[in-house]
Amino acid sequence: MKKLFFLSFACALMLLSACGDDNNGISDSLERTVTRTMVTHVYNTSTNEIYALASAENSFSFQLSTLKGTAQLVYSLDGGATKQSATINNVTMTLTRTGVYALSASNTGNISDFSGYIDFNESALRFNYTVDGNKRVIATQSEIFFLACVSQLNYTDSTSSATDAADYQFEINPTNMTATVKIMELNDQMDVKFFNSITAAGATVTTTATGYEITANALQATTIYRGYDAETGSETTTSSEYGIANLHATIDLEQNYMQMTYKLGKWEKGSYRSDIANVNATGTVYALTTE
Repeated sequence: MKKLFFLSFACALMLLSACGDDNNGISDSLERTVTRTMVTHVYNTSTNEIYALASAENSFSFQLSTLKGTAQLVYSLDGGATKQSATINNVTMTLTRTGVYALSASNTGNISDFSGYIDFNESALRFNYTVDGNKRVIATQSEIFFLACVSQLNYTDSTSSATDAADYQFEINPTNMTATVKIMELNDQMDVKFFNSITAAGATVTTTATGYEITANALQATTIYRGYDAETGSETTTSSEYGIANLHATIDLEQNYMQMTYKLGKWEKGSYRSDIANVNATGTVYALTTE
């Protein structure tokens, strides 16, 4: 896993991996509650207005024996100055892959079109729903991730390579509208390096009707990579000699889709100096695919 498990998720995953009505002395009939601080993105479909982002605690309580739960929703239409709440009972959990459940529920009060997922593998919780018929809410944790994305690398020597194993994570800061971009398991065949991670902070976040646009002209990156050496073999190195330039990512949280282009290159003397590859990456929310 790319992130450490939170305790509540780890406990729930232990339950999921066991069989029967009694798992290691812990009954499936016990109610479990997962609480997360979530970024609420609100789009008014009548006026096309996108409200200021806000952070709020949301929770989901569930029983594994019945695959039913209750969602406690908290959202804001004014950037967090005023928070409103709603309770969605009788939420149905549908298994999509090991440790991952899609969430659905009937319309309740002024809340309609509710959906979401809970992913015990990646410690993720997400809610999508509509308030008052015209305010579409997307509530995610600050980290939005896309796993096993297809990445095409076009190198400066006119060669190219592709991988379907790279992972992309975007950590949204709603206060200053910036993001930290993390790219994991990217294979640079020209320099014969396997990047365990490429992390760059300070990208600009712009809200869209369905999610975010994330852009940056040039960012220095902290990288952890393995490179092959004839004498020492494969060694892991932490370096600040790489950077990302011309970054543009489109994140659609209604269609669960990500498309991103960027340049991977060398960072020298405080600036982005030279290209290694132009990269085009696409992917979907891994959690929602069916095994």
